[in-house]
Amino acid sequence: MSKWIFKLIKNIFYRLRPLILFILCGLAFIVLMQMQYAHLALTPRNFFDTANRCFQAAQHHEQPVDHYQPASIHRTVYFYVNTHGHDQSTLPYWHEAVQGWNKTNVVTLQPTNDIAAATITLVPQSISLSQNTVGLTNTQSSLTTQQINGRYQYRNHNISQCELDLKKMKTYGYTKQEIVNVAEHELGHALGLKHSQAVRSVMSADNRFFNIQQTDADHLADIFSKTTPNHPVNQSISCHIAGS
Repeated sequence: MSKWIFKLIKNIFYRLRPLILFILCGLAFIVLMQMQYAHLALTPRNFFDTANRCFQAAQHHEQPVDHYQPASIHRTVYFYVNTHGHDQSTLPYWHEAVQGWNKTNVVTLQPTNDIAAATITLVPQSISLSQNTVGLTNTQSSLTTQQINGRYQYRNHNISQCELDLKKMKTYGYTKQEIVNVAEHELGHALGLKHSQAVRSVMSADNRFFNIQQTDADHLADIFSKTTPNHPVNQSISCHIAGS
C-alpha cells in the first residue's frame, strides 16, 4: 500500500514538475527583489509593485535623453556654488545636472561668483539628510531692494538651496547617472517644478532611473510662460526620497 502511494506521489510530482519549478523560480525572484529593495531602504508593497519597479529598473539601462525640441521661451537663471570648503564631493554631479537642464533649450543656468545675484545655491558637500531623503531643495521668497536710476525699488527674490546626500546614495547603490538624475530633480524644484505623477519623469518623487524628459522641459517652459523672473513663491521644502 505504501509503495503504491509513494509511486502515485512520484507520478504526480513528475507530471507537475514544470509547474512546480516555475512557481519556485517565481518565488525566488520575488525574494531576491525584496532583498534588493530592502537594501535600498524601500520595500515593494506587493507583487505588482515589485514587477513595476523591476520594469523601471530595466529602463535604467536605456540611453538618457540628450536632444530636446526647440522651446518657445527661454530664461537665464544664475546659480552660486560655495567652493571654499574641503568637501566638494557633489560638485561633479551638480555640473552635469546643470548641463542637462541647459540642453533643454528652455533655460540657461549660468554660474556667478556673486551670491546676491544668484537665485540658486548649490551645496557642494554631501549633506546627511533624514530617513530615506537623498536630495533636498529649500525655496523661499525674500524682499530685497534694488537701485534703479538713482531710486531704490523693492522686488521679490526667490532663493533656492539644493543639497544632496551623496553618501546615502552610494550606500544604496546609485550609479553615477542616477546621482546626476537626482541632482537634475533638485534643480527642477529650484526652477519651479513640482513632483510629477508620471513614472518616466525626472521630477517623479522617488525617481532615480530617468534624466530630464521632453515632458519635463515642456512643463518648465509652461511655468516660465506664466511667470516673471523671481516671481514670488511661498516657502517650500522639496524632499527627494531614495528611489527603488
